[in-house]
Amino acid sequence: MKRRCRLKHAFARKSLAVILAAVLAIPVPGLERASVAYAAEMTEEAAPEETETGADVQASSADIQAWTDMLGPDGIEVNDNQITLLEDKSISGNLSVTETLILDLNGFKLSGTAASANDNMITVSGSLELSGTGSLLFTGGDNVVRVEASGTVVNRGTDIHSESCNRGVFCAGKFVLLDGCISENSSSANGAGIVVHGSSGYLDMSGGRISENKTGGSGGGLRIQSGASADIHGNALITGNSADTAGGGIHVLNATCHIYENAVVSENLSAMGGGIYVEGTSTLDLSGSCQIINNRREQIEQSGSATINISKTENDHVMIGITEKTLQDLINETSPDGTLVLTRNFPEQESVTINKNITITEINFQS
Repeated sequence: MKRRCRLKHAFARKSLAVILAAVLAIPVPGLERASVAYAAEMTEEAAPEETETGADVQASSADIQAWTDMLGPDGIEVNDNQITLLEDKSISGNLSVTETLILDLNGFKLSGTAASANDNMITVSGSLELSGTGSLLFTGGDNVVRVEASGTVVNRGTDIHSESCNRGVFCAGKFVLLDGCISENSSSANGAGIVVHGSSGYLDMSGGRISENKTGGSGGGLRIQSGASADIHGNALITGNSADTAGGGIHVLNATCHIYENAVVSENLSAMGGGIYVEGTSTLDLSGSCQIINNRREQIEQSGSATINISKTENDHVMIGITEKTLQDLINETSPDGTLVLTRNFPEQESVTINKNITITEINFQS
């Protein structure tokens, strides 16, 4: 404030001198020097603050340089090791993170198309943080995000989708899911949503969703395999996934999975272990108030020497079961010439077979 006051008074004195010189044509001693100094002072004061966007950025790392080259000069903002999208962006190549990088989707979509079926949209051997809402969409490749054994990815709210890829995420390193979702990935390969692989592979899921993924193999939502491990806790939700073979929600193969706190695995579908299928030398630990519910055809199934541990202390309230019956289930359970009273709605597309005489009525319920 003091600097502004001095400038104001100086401006008044110097302006008066200029007026006198102009009107009276009187030379004012020191005016030329004062005017030059004043102009320099005002130029320094009024200079706008520079921002780094697109091509103007001075890259702080090789990763930042490569990403700005790929994304193009417009529609991004760069601050140190963070890139923020200012609009939807589309790329035709592969991105990698070998150092530390923060990608703020800022509510926008980053999409890419693979040149070959083995391509990954983003390969991480360093550290990547996905910040802000927004989405990643990759078409025609292997994985949207591949995390190498040395890599770490923290997802704070980004949605990860694919079209005609093997899966959303392949993780041989560490993947932390705090928010956002891995969804709508469809594949014939095992683990359509996310695969956690190898002794260095680790998933820490305390929030967000793995949902609406479908595989022709095993592990529709999540597959943990080959010595990998996973902690699924907090308010994590795995729902609406399906697998043709086993483990609609989760398939654990020679690996370890711990589900606890308020995590929920629900409404997943598979021929074996609709919720969770535990196979080989795997271990599944359930504790806290986690719920494995409303999965088809079974909540949890195991094979081989797999171990399932369900904690039963006074602080644990693990819930397993509560599969809501279909209309066909209820018809099959109704005796010939009996009456079936419907107390809730059923999907319009649900078809049924009736091979006996029964009466079906309904009580009043809202649609």
